[in-house]
Amino acid sequence: MTELDFSLQLAGQLPQDFAPPVPTQGCQVNDQDVSIVVQVVDADGSPVNLRPASAKRILLQRPSGVSVSVDAAFFTNGLDGKMYVVSDPETPLGTGLDEVGTWLVQGFLTIGGSPRHTEVSAFLVLSNIG
Repeated sequence: MTELDFSLQLAGQLPQDFAPPVPTQGCQVNDQDVSIVVQVVDADGSPVNLRPASAKRILLQRPSGVSVSVDAAFFTNGLDGKMYVVSDPETPLGTGLDEVGTWLVQGFLTIGGSPRHTEVSAFLVLSNIG
């Protein structure tokens, strides 16, 4: 199983060196059971406790621009700030990694009734031979 890991800070003030995300990880097109793991961190880089979250989602944007929001599960117990989804081409949510190109990923939480988004990162889905 492939695992794509992202440590994403809860969005806040833009850094001075803001630039679009550059993919540093990838998988092959149509790979199944790829875990997309998002660790939510605060401004100091410390994990955010996800246990009190009433909603946990991972947002994916395909290279075509189509976005999907997928309910996430705790990767361990939520105390480490990690949540994840697994790619699945059979679900109606469209989490199959079936488009070659740069995908965007973002975490979403609702904690204490307040919706919060993380910063955005990216990964590549690469083509296969033939």
